[in-house]
Amino acid sequence: MKLELLRKGDWLGITAMVLGLGGLQIVLEEGGRLDWFSSRYILAMAVVAAIALVVFVGTQLYGKQAFINLRLLGHYNFGVASVAMFVFGAATFGLVFLVPNYLSQLQGFSASDVGVALIAYGVVQLSLAPLMPRLMVWTSAKFMVASGFLIMALGCWLGAGLTADSADNVIIPSTVVRGIGQPFIMVALSVLAVAGLDKREAGSASAVFSMLRNLGGAIGTAALTQVVATRERFHSERVYEHVSAFSPGLQERLGQTLQTWLPAQQQILEVLAATVRREAYLLAYSDAFYVSCLALIGCAVAALILRTQRAK
Repeated sequence: MKLELLRKGDWLGITAMVLGLGGLQIVLEEGGRLDWFSSRYILAMAVVAAIALVVFVGTQLYGKQAFINLRLLGHYNFGVASVAMFVFGAATFGLVFLVPNYLSQLQGFSASDVGVALIAYGVVQLSLAPLMPRLMVWTSAKFMVASGFLIMALGCWLGAGLTADSADNVIIPSTVVRGIGQPFIMVALSVLAVAGLDKREAGSASAVFSMLRNLGGAIGTAALTQVVATRERFHSERVYEHVSAFSPGLQERLGQTLQTWLPAQQQILEVLAATVRREAYLLAYSDAFYVSCLALIGCAVAALILRTQRAK
């Protein structure tokens, strides 16, 4: 062992990366629960993450002992592919988080029911993964990546338009289709990303690529969760504009029920409020699927503009 080499390590960059990504992860995972920047804890973590990430980027771009070469993002293929992988991570991990929430919150599934419903998602990926290298020989990597993103977008589109009857009969086909698209992307996008890079840069390229995928997953999970929360409030307000105890349509539909004694009337209004909120959540989860669908379609277009080159 040559322990003296430890002195030459980029310890400032490593420390800044740990603090920056760790702080950002805390902000993204706990922000929604703690009402974001109204919490001093979240605000403090955001400041720490921002400062640390600036230091990290600075040390990697201009430091003499940089342990990750962020300049690789300036290469055309690697930069475009990294953005696509970031969005891929955001959509994949974000929906993997939201779908069980949807099934348990709105469809009353238990944890075991959710697990059974999502088994097919993993099985289809496990079955298709061994076929991907041979498929890359028969077709181009660009076509595979674009096809994978479009298949995943189709899965998101199938999962949108949710109604009260949309349980595993909708979610399972949606997740299976997304599961089919994922193997097309994983290997082929990595191949396209390193096309044109020197083989000596493979280690840094792999590190940056993996970091962006995981960072995209954290940001995507937080973003889609926020989309659901924000859009639920929006849809609730829009529905309540047309459904209230004083609206003629509601009074005509319920007839004399609203004229009953106060406890019964209160119970009716509580059931009505719960129904409105449930419908608002269905619309909000549908919006999250639509957002993911549009992002994945954008990645499919980006995949077509990647250049096919051999690594040096």
